[in-house]
Amino acid sequence: MFRLKDGVVVEEVLGEEGIIVNTNTGQYLRTNKTALMMIEAVTRSDSVETAVEALASITNVDRSVIERDMRSLLARLVQMQIVEETPPTPRDATT
Repeated sequence: MFRLKDGVVVEEVLGEEGIIVNTNTGQYLRTNKTALMMIEAVTRSDSVETAVEALASITNVDRSVIERDMRSLLARLVQMQIVEETPPTPRDATT
């Protein structure tokens, strides 16, 4: 699982690009709409694989391409202290 670090702001600009700002470090990143979709998918999913499946279901892009690009983006975002990997939450034992 990945989540935005505290102090990170993600904004869509003009519908086609976005900006991500880490208010703690002052670092920022301009992104395209695809990167924004990836960030939203991976921070709402319980795994990269689930996020890849979600994006593959709404695009005409091969899953392997989505996964490669998402992992590359995540590596850059971790390096820039924009996202962090979090341990999975334990599932309810009764389900």
